[in-house]
Amino acid sequence: MSKVADRIKECREELGLSADDLARIIGKDRATIYRYEKDEIGNIPINVIQAMSVALDVNPAYLMGWSDDKTPSRNKEPVTQMDDEHARLIERYDALDQKRKDQLKAFLQFLESGTGR
Repeated sequence: MSKVADRIKECREELGLSADDLARIIGKDRATIYRYEKDEIGNIPINVIQAMSVALDVNPAYLMGWSDDKTPSRNKEPVTQMDDEHARLIERYDALDQKRKDQLKAFLQFLESGTGR
C-alpha cells in the first residue's frame, strides 16, 4: 500500500472520523474514501488532497508522503476554484518522469530570472 493511502487512513482514524464523515466533509462518497485508502485510486486530484488535508488538519505534503511534518498549512480553504487549464497543467506535470520535472523547473527558473525574455 502507498504512503498516501496509509496516511489518509491513519489521519482519519486519529481524528475518530468514519469514512462516511470524511466523504461528507470533502464532497465524495464513502466508497471513494475506501478506494483512496486501499490505494485503488493512484492519482488523487490536487483539490481532493487539499480538501482532505483541511478536513484531517494536516499538511498536504504530509498526506502526499513528501514530508513527515503534519503541521497544517496556513491556508485552510480547500482549493476548489482551480480552473480547468490549471488542473490540466498539474496533471501534465504529474505525468512527467523526474528528469522532465527537473528540466521544467530549471526552465521556469530561467524564465523567472528575467534572462529568458
